[in-house]
Amino acid sequence: MTNYKKKFFVLLNIWVVPLVLVMRILSPMIKFKFIKIRSDRIGHFIYDGAEWFSRSKLKSEYKLFFCIIGDTPNKQWEKMLKRSLCIKPIYKYIYIWNEFLPGPKVFTKNKSLTGSRDITMLYQKTKFDFNFTNNEETKCKEWLLNKGWKTSQPFICIIVRDDAFHSNLPSDRIYYHQYRNSDIQVFNSSITWLIKKGYWVIRMGHKTEKALSIRSHKFIDYSFDKNKRDLLDIWIFANCTACITTGTGPDGIPQIFKKPVFFINLVPFFDLYSYSYSFNSSKYLFWKGTGKKLTLKEQFENTYYNSIEYKNKGIELIAPDEKEILLLIKEFYKFINGDLKYTKKELLKQKAFWKILENDPKFKFKHRKIHPKATIAATYLEGCIFD
Repeated sequence: MTNYKKKFFVLLNIWVVPLVLVMRILSPMIKFKFIKIRSDRIGHFIYDGAEWFSRSKLKSEYKLFFCIIGDTPNKQWEKMLKRSLCIKPIYKYIYIWNEFLPGPKVFTKNKSLTGSRDITMLYQKTKFDFNFTNNEETKCKEWLLNKGWKTSQPFICIIVRDDAFHSNLPSDRIYYHQYRNSDIQVFNSSITWLIKKGYWVIRMGHKTEKALSIRSHKFIDYSFDKNKRDLLDIWIFANCTACITTGTGPDGIPQIFKKPVFFINLVPFFDLYSYSYSFNSSKYLFWKGTGKKLTLKEQFENTYYNSIEYKNKGIELIAPDEKEILLLIKEFYKFINGDLKYTKKELLKQKAFWKILENDPKFKFKHRKIHPKATIAATYLEGCIFD
C-alpha cells in the first residue's frame, strides 16, 4: 500500500480513533495483541501466517487478533488464514490507527518473531487445521483427474526459480536475485526418471520463462496451464507426495503440511531449512581469481543476499549439471522412500557439515534446532571442501 493510499485509508476510518485510545489505556491491564501478517511476498505470507497460527495455539497470557492489509499474493491462502485465525475487518483499522497515531505502539506487532523461519520448530508442535472445504477438494481433484491422474497415485511438485519470478521488477532488481535462479532444462532427465518410477510430476510456478516438453501423460507443466488458479497453487503443494524446489516462497506450503522437501541449488546455503523435513544441496562457489572452490566454512562466511555482492567478492556460483542433478534426485528418491543408507564415510561428512554450520556465529539466528530428518545430500557433500 502506497503512503498516499494508506493516509486516505486512515482518514476514511477515523471513527476508530476513540476505540484505539481506550485500548491503549486498557492494554497494560487486559493482555491483547493485534498482529499484521506480512502479505507483500508469497513466502512471507505463507511462513508468517503459519507461524502466527502456531503461536495462537500455544498457551499465552495474550489474546491474539490478526489483520491482513492490502492485496495478497494468493487469495486461497488468505481464505484459509481467515478460516483459521481470528481475523475481522475492524482489526486492520485498529492496527493502522494505532501505528499512525503518535505514542507507544504497545499492542501491535507487524512481523515474524523469528525472521519467517521456523527455527523453534513451532510447525512440528502444531496440528494445522488449514483444511480445504469439500467443494475446494472436489474442484482440485477434478482438475487432476481430468489430466488422467487416478486417486491415490503419488505426485511430486517441482518448482525452479528463474528470471520470470520477479519479471515485474526493474531490470536491476531482477539481477539482484539472479544468484537464486536455475535452468529448468537440466531437470529433464530427472523428471523422466521419476515418471518411470511411478510418480506424476507437476512443474509449478506462477511465472516461468520456459515450457518443458516431457513426453509423458504423467507430466503436467502447471506453470503454463490455462486453468491455473490460487486454489490449485495451494492444494497441489499441500497434497503432493514430495516437493523439489530451488528455494522460493510457495515451497513453504509442503513444509507446513509436513511433506518431504528437496531444496536443490539453494543459495545462500547457510540459510538451509535445517528445522524441517528436508533434503538439501547447493550450488558450488568458486573464487574467480584462483578458480578454487570455497570451503564450507568460507561459503558460510560469505553469505550474501544479492548477485552484486557475490560479484564484488569475486565469487562465481556454478550449478550442478544434468547428470549430477539426476544423481541428487535418485538420492532424494531413496530419502522419501526410507531406503537411504549412507556409508560410514558419508555419515562422517554429514556430521562434519553440521558441526561447521553450528560453529558459525550466525547459527543461533538462523537455525537453533536441527530437525531429526534434515539431511544434506551425500552427492553434494562429495564435491565439498571441508577444510
